[in-house]
Amino acid sequence: MAAHEVGWDSSNPRTRTAMVWGASLAVLSCSLVLAGTDRKVRDLGRADLSEVDASAVPYLVAVVATLLIGVALTLQVPNAVGPLFLGLSVSITAAAALDSTASLLLLAQPRRHMAWLLYLSEASFIPWLLLITWILACIPTGDPAGPRWRVWLRVVAVSAGLLLVTRSLLPGHFSAPFNGYRHPWEIHIGPALPVIRYAGGVILSSAPLVAAASLVVRYRRSEGEEKLQLRWVGFGAAVSFALLLVTAVAAAADSMVAVGISAGLALAVLPISTGIAVSRYRLFELDRLLSRTITWTLVTLVVVGTWSAVVLLVSTLLSARLDSPLAASVATLAAAGAAKPVLTAVGTAVDRRFRRRRWDALNVVNRYVQRPTGAPDPGVESVLALALEDPQLTVAYPQPDGGGWTDARGHHQPEPADGYVVERGGGVLAAVSSSATPALLADVCSAALPELEATGLRAVLKLRIEEIAASRERLSSVAVEERLRLERDLHDGAQQRLLAVLFALESAQRRPDDAGRASLAEATELTRTALAELRDLAHGLRPVHLDQGLQAALESLAVGSSVPTRVTVVGVPPEPLPNEALVAYYVVAEALSNTAKHASASHASVEVNYDGTRLRVSVRDDGNGLADPQGSGLRGILDRAEAARGSVNVVAEPGSGTCIELDLPCA
Repeated sequence: MAAHEVGWDSSNPRTRTAMVWGASLAVLSCSLVLAGTDRKVRDLGRADLSEVDASAVPYLVAVVATLLIGVALTLQVPNAVGPLFLGLSVSITAAAALDSTASLLLLAQPRRHMAWLLYLSEASFIPWLLLITWILACIPTGDPAGPRWRVWLRVVAVSAGLLLVTRSLLPGHFSAPFNGYRHPWEIHIGPALPVIRYAGGVILSSAPLVAAASLVVRYRRSEGEEKLQLRWVGFGAAVSFALLLVTAVAAAADSMVAVGISAGLALAVLPISTGIAVSRYRLFELDRLLSRTITWTLVTLVVVGTWSAVVLLVSTLLSARLDSPLAASVATLAAAGAAKPVLTAVGTAVDRRFRRRRWDALNVVNRYVQRPTGAPDPGVESVLALALEDPQLTVAYPQPDGGGWTDARGHHQPEPADGYVVERGGGVLAAVSSSATPALLADVCSAALPELEATGLRAVLKLRIEEIAASRERLSSVAVEERLRLERDLHDGAQQRLLAVLFALESAQRRPDDAGRASLAEATELTRTALAELRDLAHGLRPVHLDQGLQAALESLAVGSSVPTRVTVVGVPPEPLPNEALVAYYVVAEALSNTAKHASASHASVEVNYDGTRLRVSVRDDGNGLADPQGSGLRGILDRAEAARGSVNVVAEPGSGTCIELDLPCA
């Protein structure tokens, strides 16, 4: 049944851990009670009533298998299946302990009022039959296959309760050797109780078969690997039901040995088939837990065996006692030396068998990482997609300084929403988006760590190369436009003035009189005008105020700005910084121009700091904060900075203004 119906919080790790400890202690306690009482029953000369004989071996297998599967599922899977297996293991051992206890008490001190012990003993099959039904109906999700199956499970639970009650109320005797005892609370109220008992018995007896039918429904709805997983569970259910039929026939024939063997096997088959589905087809994704458990168990046995063998060998060769310090020391060194290679070898072998998907995936990645020099490189993203069998897998790499993300080709990518983050040394190397399980994804990415790191570096380098190429292309376009502007300004301005001077001088040569002198005066004025235009044009290439230092040039920009601007300069040397100062000047000029045109600001500030190695400039305003980093003006600022090996950071906060920060190396 669903976890919330059964009444526990299956998502709480503490609750699941408490269930595991409680069930384990209950199984241990019942086993100790069984061992103690069974021995005393034998001492009383009633070996025929012993619960611990050859027929008990299937029960032992059932208890161990059921408990192990229950522990694994309860700790790893937050649904009701694990606790149901735990309950089944407890009910099996409790039934055996109850049978043995009842036999001992009634043999040692026969009392009529203790007939209820016999009743509980004979009715102990009801809980485990009910639990088997629940397991078959709820595996593997923890919920029934649909609402109708949930209603049917409730009917089965009610029928089990009615059967438990009516068995105690109906008149009758217990089986030999206690056939002198009658049912403890028998009453005579007509045919109602027998009918209810019969109906409850039919429903409960057929419940495992019906539950197996719900498993068939799940199987038909499933596909791929899920179908293979349920096939094993369904096979176990079919065998278990067949063995229960054998048990019923054996009971009718009064063959108690056959009853014990067939009933024990019926209980053992289901957890064993579930364990096969877990190990072979990763049902419940318990392959990691199962693999580690088997690995460490085998390694422990090998190391202990090595230690014991070396102790025995050294003691024999030196004719020393087994507890000799020398033998113990040599054995400890041998065991310690064998531990690491044994762990590696056993871990590889066990993973290959019980974690085949992980083993295959790591094989693909390791062959790629260890490929010979010069071998074709399909790319780490393609290799991971092949290893994880996920064609939709994508890998994104972070740009330095929080600049966004890029793919392996150096193209900008959006920030991954739910990718697995690959880290190394506290830094993020990549984000892998895949449908694979987190544990498998972590193992595969760890194996591919060198290639992910190298690919990420190459991706960022490709991105930077593309950005530099785009920046150079933009600068080249700007240079062409600037040359065209200069050509136009020279043609329309200074060139026309100089032509006018030429014409005036020629006129003065032909008329050496007052008119000639007037022509000379006109030529002089035109020459002054042409010189001024050429000077202004030259200043457009390099501002004249830079000859007086960067501070003077920036203050001239502040004076000419339509937005009140404050300039603060710290550490700038008196001698000019030719290239860096020019870049800083134009960045500030463009920033103040954008502020005046678009920011609707009431105030701006320019702060400059020079520490001998770097020139840092900050331009702030209190405008609308709607600056677009991809706009033509700011794009030009970025291009100038990148061309000078610098960087620009633009922070625009709507309603709080814009800040443009320039960082230039001064070498």
